[in-house]
Amino acid sequence: MFIILLVLVLIASIPWHEGIKFCDSATYVLAAKKFVTTQTINYRNIYSNRVTAWLPYAVYIFFFGVSDRITWVTTLEFCFLLCAIYFLLRSYDQMVAFYSVVLLGFSTLMIRESTETMGDMMLALLMNLPVLIYWRYIKNEDHPKGLKFGVIAGVCWVLAFYAKESAVYYLILCLCFSVAAWRKKLIPDIRFWYSFWLVLFLSGIATAWFFYSLTGDPFHKLMLVNKNITAHAISSFERVWETYGELIYRLTFQPVVFFTYDHSMGLLGLLAVFYLVHSRKSQNGFWRWYLLIPLVVWWVFPQKLIPYYPMWLTHRLWLPLMR
Repeated sequence: MFIILLVLVLIASIPWHEGIKFCDSATYVLAAKKFVTTQTINYRNIYSNRVTAWLPYAVYIFFFGVSDRITWVTTLEFCFLLCAIYFLLRSYDQMVAFYSVVLLGFSTLMIRESTETMGDMMLALLMNLPVLIYWRYIKNEDHPKGLKFGVIAGVCWVLAFYAKESAVYYLILCLCFSVAAWRKKLIPDIRFWYSFWLVLFLSGIATAWFFYSLTGDPFHKLMLVNKNITAHAISSFERVWETYGELIYRLTFQPVVFFTYDHSMGLLGLLAVFYLVHSRKSQNGFWRWYLLIPLVVWWVFPQKLIPYYPMWLTHRLWLPLMR
């Protein structure tokens, strides 16, 4: 049944495949093409730095060359996201897992974004895997093996960071679960998060050393993000909140209006809230935090602190919440 669902999702995406589009989509393909043809990466370009985002496109180019069919790579990433959600959730409730992937798989927002050569779909997949792995193999296992799966989850997050830097937002959720495990003295959970944070720490040291040896700046990747946000704020047609009134509107009601722009996004959010409110399963506390903490982070946390820029109200930037 699940295989049939994936086939139907692939068929439903056919009308949306319009080839490589200008701007960000093209830059990822160009970074992939440059790597295939010259085996070099332009580390002074923010899109080239997002290796995990364009690497699947590089594999496609290596075997088939550049063509409009490269957009199907992103659709396959979307299918992997559906597989991860289904197989990691079905031990919780098989019907909930199936209906979750049905609603997500036929969401117009997700189908549309799965036909763009962007890094947001890979980010949504890799950023949610650590928490799904934690729940499946630690919270829902009779004999959990915290260290092994903590390392796997840590590697997933590092790959997510190299797909897009907004993966750091999910660390707030991971930190909350880590603190809860430590306060309750849950030994398997503590082992899981210990190995998770250790992988992140070692990866951070390695990344800083790599960029220092290459550019002389260990925080080069973060500086590129800061410059990109500033340039986007200056040149973008999107809303920039310049007065206190506009900023208060952005932090209160504007995201609600934003959700209604795409009916599938608003519908999935309402169904998730309705299920968690009315379901009496004992593990729903975990899922409530999994829903609410990332939502609050995306709602109010800054992309840049001075001046304060909250997350742009662009649907593809909110894809990690669609899980």
